[in-house]
Amino acid sequence: MAILDLHSVYDATGSTDTIVTENNSNAVIPANDGATTIGISPFANAVLVAYGAHVAAAAQAIVALGLQSNNLVDPVNGLTDSVNTTPTITSTVKTKFATTTYARGPNRVQYGQEAAGGILTFKIDVVGVGQSSAPANFALQNVAEYSFASGAATAGVYKSTAFNPSPSPPIGTYRILGTRTYGLTFGAAIRFQHTDFGGAFPGYPVLDYGTGTATSANQGGNALTSDSWQGYQFVWLSQALGIPLCPQFTIQGQSTGLNVQIIDCTTDTAQFDLILQKVA
Repeated sequence: MAILDLHSVYDATGSTDTIVTENNSNAVIPANDGATTIGISPFANAVLVAYGAHVAAAAQAIVALGLQSNNLVDPVNGLTDSVNTTPTITSTVKTKFATTTYARGPNRVQYGQEAAGGILTFKIDVVGVGQSSAPANFALQNVAEYSFASGAATAGVYKSTAFNPSPSPPIGTYRILGTRTYGLTFGAAIRFQHTDFGGAFPGYPVLDYGTGTATSANQGGNALTSDSWQGYQFVWLSQALGIPLCPQFTIQGQSTGLNVQIIDCTTDTAQFDLILQKVA
């Protein structure tokens, strides 16, 4: 059993040109995040696989991103990008990948910004609950797409929306392939909630689809948040990390039991295209 688990920390003021840890005095764990201590997973068997940050505007570009953890090979220096106070690439989201098995202490995401402003940091773990799978190739069969809106999301607060289309999808087992997300100023993090996920919240960072914000400049060259992979983020993560990571859930009646949660650096009203694949 393995599934992704995303958690966030929000800092309303941020930091200019200097790396600071996410547990500074201004950073908070958003309500309903599921974590109780910054940088520590609710799951004892967590393996960190990715971390990153979002900012609310191009002028607040991410100029540094790092990770500090007792679980790293070099816990003193950690993993750190060089600070670039005059970036040629205006990155409003950055995601980095590092496999770190949790043993002790917090995994702290670090960041620096071109100008101070609201910043959302996130980390993604693989945990041993729930059930995930992945398609063998891109000759996808039994795929369904559903569009729905989240309602206004306040900066730094999770907005949860129930996925209950009418009529309900056929009873069965589905894997989530990903989402296309519209209506974002720049970016956000999306995650999913279902009882089949064992308390984990599989998710990923997103940029606004099809409007130019999901370009190589804004997303720091990371394919995960590019337009090409929106709608198939869990497929991309499965390929990049080498393990099946499309979360599976079962629909048993009129209510799917699935909730989509979004957290943003600004107040946006998101629209989702949710892509599912029926597997049983």
